[in-house]
Amino acid sequence: ERMKLAVERSRRRLQWFAKAVKAAKDASTNDYKAPVSAADGAYLTSLSIGTPPVKFTAIVDTGSDLVWCQCKPCDPCYKQTGPIFDPSKSSTYKKASCDDSLCQALPQSQCSPTCQYSYEYG
Repeated sequence: ERMKLAVERSRRRLQWFAKAVKAAKDASTNDYKAPVSAADGAYLTSLSIGTPPVKFTAIVDTGSDLVWCQCKPCDPCYKQTGPIFDPSKSSTYKKASCDDSLCQALPQSQCSPTCQYSYEYG
């Protein structure tokens, strides 16, 4: 049963990557690179989100294609040393629409009225 679940996760991940690559190609022709460093068994990278940019140190999740950050308002917020991203202070932040190709590439998404998704490990 575990092997069957692992194969299914891999199949879904491959489908997601294929859709995400197509969506990224459709959205932009820019190449983005981020430096990655090893620390205490994890891979870390620095990235900026929003306009004006807010710099974060993020853990690169090698088990998925996601990078997570906390956004205001969060209740309760996880205690962290760096800033929490505040979408209301970013001039470029916008919620993804349901017909956005990135939303459609998610393995589990729904509309209410904008793109919402969940992601599970295991």
